Amino acid sequence: MLSGSLVRAATAFLSVLVLMRLIEPEGFGRFYIAAATIGLVITLLSPRLNIWLITIPDDELDEARLRHVVHAIAMEAIILTVIALGWLLAAGLFTPLNVMLALTLTVRLYVNNHVAIFERSQRYVRITLLETVAHLVAHTGAVVLAALGVGEAALYFRELILVVVIAVWLQRLGGLRWFGLVWVAPREWLAIIKQVWGLWAEGLAESLFSRLEVLVVSAIGGDKGAGYYSQARRLVMLPHQLLQPLTGRMALNWFSRDRSALVRRNRRRRLMRVSAALLGLAVAGNLLLAGSVVPWVFGPKWEPVVPIMWALSGMLATCNLHATHKMFLMATRQLRALLWSRVALMAGLLGGVVPLLWGTRVELWVFAAGVSAGYIVALVVTSVGIWSSERGLTAAGDAPADEAASGQGGRPA
Repeated sequence: MLSGSLVRAATAFLSVLVLMRLIEPEGFGRFYIAAATIGLVITLLSPRLNIWLITIPDDELDEARLRHVVHAIAMEAIILTVIALGWLLAAGLFTPLNVMLALTLTVRLYVNNHVAIFERSQRYVRITLLETVAHLVAHTGAVVLAALGVGEAALYFRELILVVVIAVWLQRLGGLRWFGLVWVAPREWLAIIKQVWGLWAEGLAESLFSRLEVLVVSAIGGDKGAGYYSQARRLVMLPHQLLQPLTGRMALNWFSRDRSALVRRNRRRRLMRVSAALLGLAVAGNLLLAGSVVPWVFGPKWEPVVPIMWALSGMLATCNLHATHKMFLMATRQLRALLWSRVALMAGLLGGVVPLLWGTRVELWVFAAGVSAGYIVALVVTSVGIWSSERGLTAAGDAPADEAASGQGGRPA
């Protein structure tokens, strides 16, 4: 997974290297604003089934319940597609590119839910091949299209190609299930929502944060400012992209299946130590090299991203650590601390919002520093929540039978 993540991070970097020379900052800004605006509608209504699907205990997901879940996944995608297209029409944003993006986002939601079911088997070699090849094809296609002169449309086609390749490959692996289109009754939806409401609330807060971040940046700097910020954030988050499969999705799968609190704690601590060491190197590289490397590699027109990258160092240092805590809290259903951490992240946006309300100009790097501060506080909040839940946990107090039976101490194969 880490090797595949490294390939994807390198591919994304090389793709961005070319696209930033072929597409103006305004083009990137318009794309990210459109994605944030359309995604906001989907986020508000999606019950976040993919996270719930991974956390369901194995003995509770029999064939009958799986069929019921697959029916709900299909129905969710259809309803959200109709709503997203209707919103575009009502808002006067019914353009070909926006329609394509809306369809892409709803299909991606459908496919990601099926990927979550497939991921329960922990067949990560196949998942890695699937996602790595899909990213290679999507980024290569975007570069080719941009070189042919389609401009910012290449960014929209990149997302479409990515979803199509994953869907086709997942179908070949038998992971894209179809049991017919069956109506899920309102009372059945209520039963599902009752189980996922905490995950939905956390996912809503997460998605709202990412989309409000883009919208606030666009209010501060317009399309060009949004383009600068989005690309600075993308470059800074490359180390996060590398570690995310381990500290995110695999961690959630592990924590959801470890029955011993002691095993979960020890595994989480190992992940945190590995991540902290690598992120320390990444922060040092960002502070020491961004000022000279970015203008040389991407050209003088992208030099304004450098102070933004420096200001985002706090986010770079804590994002993966917060992600590991997030997966741990989700798996153990300790969502209160997680939701409070989202409040801290939202508070980080106030550095850009409050001065705007008073009519005061805000520099993008100042807003970025506020985002970094929010991430740091969010990590503190989740740390306190986990520490308070694990007080008194000792090897003597938790003798996990599953760990003794396996003879592996809960360590992944």
